[in-house]
Amino acid sequence: GYGAAVMVWGGSECYLTGCAIYRSNTTSVFSAFGGAVCQRGWTGGVLHLTECIISDASATATREGASLPSAGGAVGVQKAVLRMVRCTIVNGSTTGEGGGCYTFESEAFTLLGTTVTSCHAELRGGALYVASGTALLGNGTRFYGNSAAQGGSYMVATGGIFYELPVAPGHWLPNAQCEVFRQGCPIVEDPVTGQSSAEAA
Repeated sequence: GYGAAVMVWGGSECYLTGCAIYRSNTTSVFSAFGGAVCQRGWTGGVLHLTECIISDASATATREGASLPSAGGAVGVQKAVLRMVRCTIVNGSTTGEGGGCYTFESEAFTLLGTTVTSCHAELRGGALYVASGTALLGNGTRFYGNSAAQGGSYMVATGGIFYELPVAPGHWLPNAQCEVFRQGCPIVEDPVTGQSSAEAA
């Protein structure tokens, strides 16, 4: 099954704002992809979520030894563009990879000001699994309280994850706590020129 609440296919473009998706479950004997939201397509497929909540979503493959295991407990994206801004994903789960989110061959997978928490993957990537492609995190996006057999917060198979500063204090590194404290440098005035500049603390 694919995307029990939202399924965007092909080159479609979809915008969701202020939505709440609760207890959305995708189950299949072969494979399950994107418990709540699934975006599968080709070049041009776009899904934008702004200030949305996805809670208690799951993607479950029920047949033992399924050749295509489940992925993306809450969100699954393949060969498309996903942009989530100020969203929350909580209690996502999967019998495969990416308890919160899973991305594969995506042109752009972007989480801005988004929180992924209390998600679980039985295999890899509790909050996020990047099978291939690029994921961009920024504007205080944070992962905490997630778990998996490998990569409690996230895991990258191929591709990469980039974090755009500033970073929010919290837990987003795998199996570690990352505390970030940023303070502005004091402004000093040059007595000769009268120009102001920042002085490193």
